[in-house]
Amino acid sequence: MGETPIPAAVPLAALLVEDSESDALLVVRQLRRAGFDVRHARVESAESLLAALHQRRWDIVLSDCSLPGFDARAALEVLHGSGQDIPFIVISGTIGDETAIELMRTGAHDYLMKGNLSRLGPAVQREIGEARMRAERRHTLAALSDSEASLREAQRIAGLGQWRIDPPGEHLWCSDTLYALFGLERVDEQHARHTLLTRIHPDDLAAMRQAHRELQAGAERFDIEYRILRTDGSLRHVRECAARATAEDGNGARLIGTLYDITAQKAAGEALQAANARLRRLSGRILDAQEAERREVARELHDQIGQALTAVKLELQGMAPSVGDGPAAHRLASAIHITEEALAQVRGLSLNLRPPQLDYMGLEASLRWHAERQCERAGLTLTFHSSLGPTRLDTRIEIVCFRLVQEAVTNIVRHAAASRVDIEVELSGPRLEVCVGDDGHGFDVAQARRRMLEGRSAGLLGMEERAALIGGEVAIESATGHGTRVRVVLPAAGEGTRG
Repeated sequence: MGETPIPAAVPLAALLVEDSESDALLVVRQLRRAGFDVRHARVESAESLLAALHQRRWDIVLSDCSLPGFDARAALEVLHGSGQDIPFIVISGTIGDETAIELMRTGAHDYLMKGNLSRLGPAVQREIGEARMRAERRHTLAALSDSEASLREAQRIAGLGQWRIDPPGEHLWCSDTLYALFGLERVDEQHARHTLLTRIHPDDLAAMRQAHRELQAGAERFDIEYRILRTDGSLRHVRECAARATAEDGNGARLIGTLYDITAQKAAGEALQAANARLRRLSGRILDAQEAERREVARELHDQIGQALTAVKLELQGMAPSVGDGPAAHRLASAIHITEEALAQVRGLSLNLRPPQLDYMGLEASLRWHAERQCERAGLTLTFHSSLGPTRLDTRIEIVCFRLVQEAVTNIVRHAAASRVDIEVELSGPRLEVCVGDDGHGFDVAQARRRMLEGRSAGLLGMEERAALIGGEVAIESATGHGTRVRVVLPAAGEGTRG
């Protein structure tokens, strides 16, 4: 049979306010019997008590009721003045009930008689435990206070405010930061609702109140934006998000809302929109200038260089009868052939720069002519369907549409390894929709977009930006081994009449 282990003694730092050495030793002996490993010091005056309190940390103060020139009441004052929360127990040989009650009122935690110290151990253990709980509570409250202060500061910096309505739906609580967001000082909660409503912009008030009524009627949440007129005259844009939540007692629904200042985001968004609008106008003018230059270069190629090459060809052909046979005739025939090839290249460049069909025959004819020409050269089968007919659209829209189809067909010829091209043109109300598809090997659209963002490819970006300039969009569907489909949607503003 093993022996029962002896429990380890509990360390205890006891400060004794006592003028009798023998009484102090009796107290220490009793504490050791109660299971404490006691380290103690004895003081007899206010000065020595204060010095001892500053020298080290004590778990408990045990004080006689009355000493020569010093007593328990004065010792309590010294302890309280030090700012330390240490349990204080009075141990006296003679103490009346009135004195004991008065000491308890002034801060003593318990009192014992020297003739009966059997209760000393449990009393010390209890008071130390309660002191530890008070310390933990203070630490928790301090941490909570610090957290709340940090939250308030973060809310202030972020322009964030909160409100809460607890069931039955009458009590409104608002954070200090919400009042600050409205430019208001905190007001009585009974008048808070009316005061805040007076700062809502009149044009936004009805929508905001309707959202709140729907939430109170059972809606789960709302998310709205509105303007507030601060007391300093400034206008602020806010976003309010609110939702229903179960109240802490489980009865009814608590309404919780958050407001945050989006004035800076609004201003930045408007500035970005204005910058994008300026950029679109600039890009539009650049494209217009580019098209005008293409038209002029195409005309120069056709009228000047083309006519000059035609004249050279005619002159060379006119020399043929006088040259006869021989080396000179072969050289003349070679020169005529080279001139014909140069003339064909000039005409091709002129047509690619600005097909005359686009100016004289309209968009549908130009698209059909270009697609047939490219597919014939590449040996591709073409199917072309259009509901546009001779309808003329705004010049810029026709040019953008032609360039996008031109880019799509060129990509098919160069990269798709396709055998068939399908083009559909549909004019439906305010929209012009064009689809260009092929049965080629396709490609990874996401990877192509990453290359575009990295600046390694500009084809897709160029098509999207060209369409966006006139309020259109380009969507590309493709997968490796499954062909590609380019869908272009453009506004049909400036639509003319069929004729």
